[in-house]
Amino acid sequence: MMRHKNQSGFTLLELLIAMVIVSMVLTSAFAAIRIGSRSWEAGHQRSDSIEEMRSIAVFARRQMSQSIATSWEEDDESRIAFVGQRRLVRFIAPAPFDADTVGLLTYSLIVDDQPGESKLRLEYETYDPGATGFGEVPTGNGITFAANFESITFDYYGSVEKDSRDTWYSKWPMTAELLPRLVRIKFGSDSGSAAWPDLVVALHSRPAQ
Repeated sequence: MMRHKNQSGFTLLELLIAMVIVSMVLTSAFAAIRIGSRSWEAGHQRSDSIEEMRSIAVFARRQMSQSIATSWEEDDESRIAFVGQRRLVRFIAPAPFDADTVGLLTYSLIVDDQPGESKLRLEYETYDPGATGFGEVPTGNGITFAANFESITFDYYGSVEKDSRDTWYSKWPMTAELLPRLVRIKFGSDSGSAAWPDLVVALHSRPAQ
């Protein structure tokens, strides 16, 4: 059998160069896929964070802003039905229009501090005007509004007495005669950098009906 003298093939050097080029192309492609995946995941997390913030803002401005300045008796003293602590807000307001119940509800916004994480949870129950105290905070699962924060705290602005000056408080005194004018929810980290902007809600208190 005769062979053509001009028959040619790939040399070893050419094969090595081709393999290097293919390897570089595949590496670049996989890197682009990883970057795209991370960008999609970051966007998804950002979307979830915005939705959490929107849910908290809607609830606070719709329900907390309608807090009712009713009171209950303890040790022969009248106490305003509002608890304002660093990691707990408890207040009375009307049930939402889209709820399965009507009348007044007792709401509790609770910060659950766990190792490396703080969560904001909502609990609510029917308000009992005949109760001898403001009642205990429910221990059910409730609704988790926000998670994965290093800290969540509440602050309160207003005057505790009718003739006193408005100022900020880290805790609203149990002996206060009035509801606070403002409640501020702060989402932050141990380093002091805010993860979300502060949410400030104005309370338009009114007498119980």
